Amino acid sequence: MIPTRIRTKTLFWGSIACSACSLCTGAYGQGKLDASVAGVRQYESNIFQLSDTVAQQSGLGLARSDWIDEPLADLDTEYRAGPQRLYASGEARRFVYERFDTFDRDEYNWRSGLDWKLTSLLDGGLSYGQDRLMLPEQNRAAPSLNRDMEFDRSANGSANLNIAPEWRVESRVDWTRQNSPAPDAEFRYNQTAYTLAAKYLGIAHVAAGLEGQYSVGNYADALLSSQYRQFTGALTGELTGSAVSTLSVDLGMSRRADDSGQQGVSSGFSGDLKYRRTISGKTQFAVDLFRLITTYPSTADTVQQTGASFDARYSATRKINVQLLAEYLDDSFQQAARRDRTAIARLGVDYAALRWFELSPAIQWQSRYSTDYFYSFADTVVSLEAKLKY
Repeated sequence: MIPTRIRTKTLFWGSIACSACSLCTGAYGQGKLDASVAGVRQYESNIFQLSDTVAQQSGLGLARSDWIDEPLADLDTEYRAGPQRLYASGEARRFVYERFDTFDRDEYNWRSGLDWKLTSLLDGGLSYGQDRLMLPEQNRAAPSLNRDMEFDRSANGSANLNIAPEWRVESRVDWTRQNSPAPDAEFRYNQTAYTLAAKYLGIAHVAAGLEGQYSVGNYADALLSSQYRQFTGALTGELTGSAVSTLSVDLGMSRRADDSGQQGVSSGFSGDLKYRRTISGKTQFAVDLFRLITTYPSTADTVQQTGASFDARYSATRKINVQLLAEYLDDSFQQAARRDRTAIARLGVDYAALRWFELSPAIQWQSRYSTDYFYSFADTVVSLEAKLKY
């Protein structure tokens, strides 16, 4: 599949799960309902994501850290009737800051959808969702001490045809809209992407295919407005060397053009290379190398992003699991004379002390160096997750 990535800052929340239940098989189908409420306490060293220079200019100095409390509740439902699956999920959160209480806010997200299948030849899906969240950094033209809200909506539909046991044709439409009414950072971003792929599954341990994606969108804020079109073509493949290792490859070209003339045209290689391996019953890891052309909405800029990620998991005992995540991003902005290099690392431990009680400490470090010092920063988040399971 052509890689599409929307990256936002990851927070490591602690939670105390209070309830969970499920519905058993009925006369016409099978349903499930999972619900929980939770709470969290975490410390963040740089909640504004500002460099030392910008913080000094704004008068903040080193006063950029805070403790954050976060109660939350979520609900996940599912109903299956034969090959059909109807589902819905949602989560509501409240953020309470100890020092910077102007950041206190409510966030939510929900999504519902249908996975359908008509005989063995035709299948697909439909889904729709909404999010209310704090405006992410990538949707701001410049670092800000304000934290305004963003409203996102997304929908997708897919239809797939199994021509033969060896051949499959997949089609998909994805629609995304982001909107923020904040007076100092107002922006609107819309994109519709159309994807068509043909896959050959007939070779043992090998799957191969050809995929094309056409995207059209626009973004606007108080100062600018721009439309763009992007086409990406890729060869896809997956090699299963054994029961413990898998190699996935997407290699192609991408061309993006906006309405600013020749200066707004960007084209080049795009791709995604993933390798997953299980070393033993206790250890697994995955490596991902990628390059893509994407959008920085608030500045109407085209970004060529190259990156790598690493995910390792180790089960030290039946009760203790350790996870290490690392990622490096190199973002080159076409219109702006700017280049960002971002490094992220996270270490987390899950300790199942009892069947109904789990404790999970975690620490994350993030650092970004930019040729425009306004966008450089470093940030550390420490959290402790306590969970009661029923």
